[in-house]
Amino acid sequence: MRVLQSPLLRGPSSRRVDARDACQRLTRVPHYLGSRPALILRWVPSYQSAMANSSAEVAADHGFQRADMYKDPLAGTVHHYEKHVFLCYKSPKSWPAQLETSNDDELPRLFATSLKAKKSVMPKKIRLTITDAAESSDGDVFIFPDMVKYKGLTASEIEGFVDEVLVNGSDFLSERKETLQGSHIFVCAHERRDMRCGVCGPALIDTFKKEIVDRGITGEVFIRSCSHIGGHKYAGNVLIYSPDANNEVSGHCYGYVTPKDVPLLLDEHIGQRKIIYKLWRGQMGLSEEEQKMVYQKWLENSQSHEELLEGCPCSQVKEMNGPTTGCCKDKSGDGSKSSCWGRCTSCFSSWKKSDTLAALAVVAAVGAVAVAFNLSRRSSQGSS
Repeated sequence: MRVLQSPLLRGPSSRRVDARDACQRLTRVPHYLGSRPALILRWVPSYQSAMANSSAEVAADHGFQRADMYKDPLAGTVHHYEKHVFLCYKSPKSWPAQLETSNDDELPRLFATSLKAKKSVMPKKIRLTITDAAESSDGDVFIFPDMVKYKGLTASEIEGFVDEVLVNGSDFLSERKETLQGSHIFVCAHERRDMRCGVCGPALIDTFKKEIVDRGITGEVFIRSCSHIGGHKYAGNVLIYSPDANNEVSGHCYGYVTPKDVPLLLDEHIGQRKIIYKLWRGQMGLSEEEQKMVYQKWLENSQSHEELLEGCPCSQVKEMNGPTTGCCKDKSGDGSKSSCWGRCTSCFSSWKKSDTLAALAVVAAVGAVAVAFNLSRRSSQGSS
């Protein structure tokens, strides 16, 4: 964040303050200046200007162009779970960093405590995440892959709900139970937990909403913000629960998602039920190792240079002979596929050793042929 150094913006012991602090000080005029606003304006930047500079710097440090974007491989970064429970509660701006342990937030705290107490008797490994209550009410609960919603749980009902529904699988509060339809997208926007999701999340949600309206699928695809899902360094983080190729509800997590990736997720993941491996972090029901194996299998089945390059989480190839878009172009400047290959070695670190040796053997053979050809050519020239 840019540091303002005007004398009027120095705190005790002449310490410097940042733009946010400076904006707060604008309303406190030193008594010795009296009513001379012109003098103040000579030294103090306007509130709007300071906040604009601050916002731009936050976006640069934590947004889609940040330095750690596309740094790490994605596949195998989702901790194993088999059922996902979302509790509707307030809005992302009000969520503290540790929402599930906050004494000021009773519903999330009681839900997390009850799940922890019953962990040893749970038939399936459950993940709890908070989602906004913008289009629901505090206490509403979504469960995936069950595709059910329970309306308006109160603090006194949470322990019974965990026991009866999540542990015993009984028909509890059936009068408040509804079946969910369509596809459900959750985007991490937990700003107080990590600013990267606080910056990327809202931008992705706005883009999803626009693209959903443009496609006329408002009643089929639903978008919500959610709290921490792990891996903030992979922001934007997106969870999608929708029918897969076998018409069974599956949950997939994507990372390094940018607004330009939103149409791809809507058209291919939801529309065509295809996994977008270049952004894929993992899947509900699979362990981290199983996720890596799935990604490895996809790599091995990729038949072309283009398919392999598309599998890299930091590149998107438009045409085999054309320029690339995405981080390779942003970082290297020329957008060539060769520069992408140089930057994406981590994506292909899972290749089998035999594949690597075979590739080296081919290179060695080509080199040997070239040397033999040159020697033969020189010999023929000498004899002539």
